[in-house]
Amino acid sequence: MWWDDAGHENGASTRALAFSTDGGISFTDGDVDAFPNNPGTDTQGAMVYSDGRFFVSSPWGKAHFPRRNFTILVSEAVGGRPSNWRPLVGAAPLWSGASEYSTLMPGVEDGTLWTIYERSATLDSKNGNEVLRITLLNVSNIYISSIAEVSS
Repeated sequence: MWWDDAGHENGASTRALAFSTDGGISFTDGDVDAFPNNPGTDTQGAMVYSDGRFFVSSPWGKAHFPRRNFTILVSEAVGGRPSNWRPLVGAAPLWSGASEYSTLMPGVEDGTLWTIYERSATLDSKNGNEVLRITLLNVSNIYISSIAEVSS
């Protein structure tokens, strides 16, 4: 689990990472030092585990409106937990314009990762949900291919 306090504690959005060993019934205390460049933006992101690595996606590095810099971070798993987050080469940012909600899904073949995220149609637009972008990333070779784009 990761959460965003929307600035309630320090006036800026701060992400934290917590773990569950009972299927999500309870969680450890949130670690606000788990992600680089805290604070982030106040929006939902996604996290997945695949092939020994954790991936997290979200607009990053710009607090609040407009949410910008949709980025995917990666961390090697150590003892079943993320160790050191770093931006995924080629997806840092994947889109530097306005962006919003996202999801991630490991691909059927090893080394691939799907992301679906909301973003602006142009870099200068402040509307982060004009377009729904579906992108396939080959995280083994850092190959990125935009599969489809749907305007709202």
